[in-house]
Amino acid sequence: MKTAAFPYSSSGFSLIELLVVLSVIGIMAGVGLSGTKGIQNWMAKTRTADLFSNLELSCRLYKYDNGSWPPSLTGGEVQINETGNQWRDDLAIYLKSSAKEQTYMDGYGNADIRIVLDSDGDKRIYPEEMPGLPINYILTDVWKQVAIYSLDADGQVIATNWESK
Repeated sequence: MKTAAFPYSSSGFSLIELLVVLSVIGIMAGVGLSGTKGIQNWMAKTRTADLFSNLELSCRLYKYDNGSWPPSLTGGEVQINETGNQWRDDLAIYLKSSAKEQTYMDGYGNADIRIVLDSDGDKRIYPEEMPGLPINYILTDVWKQVAIYSLDADGQVIATNWESK
């Protein structure tokens, strides 16, 4: 019904209303997309922490049951995804997933994961025992019995199971 004050029908949206709605949708999409990066980063950290905890716990349980570290891991730094590693057999009963051919990856998609054990029993690992780490990455000893870290394709440290300074 048309009146003198409103000569046009009011059944549609005005251009300003459409622009406001589209602006609100754009703002919400921007907030949503920026939030997903944070969620992805949190998920990657969580997956990495779970893997590193599982590997560390498996080593500790082996030592508890057998009185010593797994022989396959006592020769210094070990890249766990290299072929021919005996460590999978040593730790198979302790790992959550004991698949023999599984490639372990951190939450960021890196397969270069390394383990170093405290060989002399002083509960610390020295930088020279971790030759894969970039120069000057750690300035002092790592106060852990099991040090686990992952490197990206450029050889940069992505994640560790210790607090770096």
